[in-house]
Amino acid sequence: MHVDANLMVFSFRLSGDYLHYSIDANKFRDSFRPFFGNAVNQMSIDGGGLGIFALAINGKMPVLPLPIITPYLTGGVGLAWISRDQVTTSITGFTGATIPSSSQSGKTSVDVGVGVDVKIGIELFVEAKYAWIFTDGSNSTYVPVSVGVTF
Repeated sequence: MHVDANLMVFSFRLSGDYLHYSIDANKFRDSFRPFFGNAVNQMSIDGGGLGIFALAINGKMPVLPLPIITPYLTGGVGLAWISRDQVTTSITGFTGATIPSSSQSGKTSVDVGVGVDVKIGIELFVEAKYAWIFTDGSNSTYVPVSVGVTF
């Protein structure tokens, strides 16, 4: 969801995002295949979903304003909250490791991206950004792609 405030050529966008990622069990097993071969087929993983809630204020600069479509550059700063569900691994029914759930609150985030506004009676947009969240330890990154209506 987002709201735009236009100031002549430049505008500001207040946006809020919620994303949820789940662990892909096949990719998890495949990451261990070079070390354990086909024995990884007996490995399983449960839980481990990752949630990101982010609020940001972005600048938005049109690159080539045309009557119907307007491509733009965007970049901004915000806050992000990250949570991870508990993860449990097992091998052929034997419990392996349990990694407890965790969360990090109110971490600074920055993003840069590109988008296009399409005006056909209502104003639609498509936008892709590269976002960094300055988490404890190493930084987290993700690429949100958004499609929607501008109010």
